[in-house]
Amino acid sequence: VSNSLRLQDNIARMLRECGNVPAAEASYRDLLERLKKQGSASDLLSCMNQLAVTLQKASKMEEAMKLHRECLAKRSHLLGPLHADSLQSTSNLAVLLSQSKPPEKYFLEARELFERAMDGREKTIGPDHVSTLYTVSSLARLLSEAPPSTRSRSNFEAAETLHDRAVTGLIRKLHEGHPLTLSALHHQALHWMARAHMEDTQDQGPSKELLSKALEQLRGVVNLRTEKVGRQHPDTIASENALRECQRLLRQGRQNDTLYATWQDLVQEELQTLNNLEQFRYARSRLRHFGVDKMLTDLISRNIVDKSSLTLTTGMSPFNIFARLAVGVMSQPQMAEEQRKLGPYSNKFMIVSNRPENDQHWESSDPAWCGKASMAKHHKMLILKDLHWEWFNVLTFGMASSASKAIQLLKDARTAALHWVSTQGSEWPDVEKVGLFVQVYSHCSVNAFHLHILDLTNLGPTFGRMAYKNLPLADAIAVIEQEVHAGIITP
Repeated sequence: VSNSLRLQDNIARMLRECGNVPAAEASYRDLLERLKKQGSASDLLSCMNQLAVTLQKASKMEEAMKLHRECLAKRSHLLGPLHADSLQSTSNLAVLLSQSKPPEKYFLEARELFERAMDGREKTIGPDHVSTLYTVSSLARLLSEAPPSTRSRSNFEAAETLHDRAVTGLIRKLHEGHPLTLSALHHQALHWMARAHMEDTQDQGPSKELLSKALEQLRGVVNLRTEKVGRQHPDTIASENALRECQRLLRQGRQNDTLYATWQDLVQEELQTLNNLEQFRYARSRLRHFGVDKMLTDLISRNIVDKSSLTLTTGMSPFNIFARLAVGVMSQPQMAEEQRKLGPYSNKFMIVSNRPENDQHWESSDPAWCGKASMAKHHKMLILKDLHWEWFNVLTFGMASSASKAIQLLKDARTAALHWVSTQGSEWPDVEKVGLFVQVYSHCSVNAFHLHILDLTNLGPTFGRMAYKNLPLADAIAVIEQEVHAGIITP
């Protein structure tokens, strides 16, 4: 392969690993066409394999599966089934099948392919080679996460043996802090949690011994992943979420939330930080366990929501400034012209401001203002006129009606906010430098939906103080869309 083709392959891999999957996909498609004209069969199949992996990362599962199958068939025919490249394709197809929906359709084929890849690698490179051990760990994960129709004690026992082999071998061949080892340790801990759940009975909670082992191991994984890749890396966040779930199961003895009287108690214990996609996904999952009706009952008991109309209350106790503004009980005369600038969105939304003194002290680091002042030199909020309780906070969007309505409402809020920014002339930066954030209940100071619109070129100390609870609007939308895709909530 020429230097230019090799360079294009390296750039495409780098783009994919940096998260720019669309650019990587385009580069690999172009490279594939170039290799069809001037490359060897081996180089062509290598590119085909990399394109399939990239499509998989882009969630284009059907096209990825077709390409993985074609690549496996051609590599096996050209190189033989035990060649390293053929075994790589066998493993890659198995990984894709293990992640495909519905899992019942692909479980048996994925298992057969993982076993074929494992057996082939044991024969060719040995049972203790890192690639072999990685396949062992992947097969163990598949058995641990088997769909209900294929779940059995024998699968869990086989997974137990495989997880132990993979973890022991990877620690010996690499080290405990290597990414492959940490992945194996993480999934072994998840296996123990799944096994504890399987052994749960009506009279006995999940096995305390298994959960204690999982807890200790996850703590170690979180610490090492934080040290190696940082707190905000998706792998670290995934391990932190698993750790919190394990702690919850140990505290309660069985999978329910009777320990928490209110959602605020749960947030204080489990969700001290709530500012990214993974944490918001976890929060919505926990709300479903906690009970949406239970939360609504609490909101009604505290007079935040009116029992008869199921809308936010607008009286003096509690004092909900955004709800009162939405229905006209209060007004901000200085924002009348800004409201008109919302144009076609003014029927659904309102643009509101902080107190003047809060805006004036946006740069202050004084403890009296930091956390109270506006988060940026230019800081406005977009609120909803619809006060139905489902829309009181992004946490409950789509939990009572439909996900499609929730997603559209959030997208409309984004469009309305950016439309308003576009009317501000040179006072505000370009929309690409404007931040849109929501705060999840019970981290928010006002119990009514409000979208923070921030000038990211002039942030103040309060923004840093609030960083732990500023969730990007894009992350909120993405989580609800993922829930629809996974069949968790009704479209």
